Amino acid sequence: MKKPLLLFLVLIAIIIQMKGDFVDANQMFKEDQYLEEKVIIENLFTTRSILWNRVYNQEMNIDKWREELKKIVKKPLLDYDIGAFENLKKVPTDLDSVVHLEIVDIKNVVNKDDKITSIVKIKWTMQGNTCLYDEEISYSVILQKEGILWKLCDYKIEE
Repeated sequence: MKKPLLLFLVLIAIIIQMKGDFVDANQMFKEDQYLEEKVIIENLFTTRSILWNRVYNQEMNIDKWREELKKIVKKPLLDYDIGAFENLKKVPTDLDSVVHLEIVDIKNVVNKDDKITSIVKIKWTMQGNTCLYDEEISYSVILQKEGILWKLCDYKIEE
């Protein structure tokens, strides 16, 4: 009687251990599920942030800035960025700089043909006039492929 009970308990322990491993494997799959899209979006936002950090550089050439921006951004966002840049050059105002950004969550990803749409939550580390601060904001993001390159087409704050 003791042997069947012992065998039964060992079997239960093995099943519990395997179920725990499967849960971990599923979680890892879920986290890596949109890894490619996450990397693309994060790189585009990072490059765009670097360009925006250069706005007040006295040696910044607007034509060069536009050309760099066109490598990563498409209309309608491209038109918005160029208009905002020209306005900031005419009427300077304080602009916090981006120290670092990281996508902390990505969901609702649709990667179809030459378009990616998704909801991303970005953690921004910003440098203000007097302090460094962090904030997390969720965005609805649209990317479009141009040739072999993905470009940021538009994004808006997700409510």
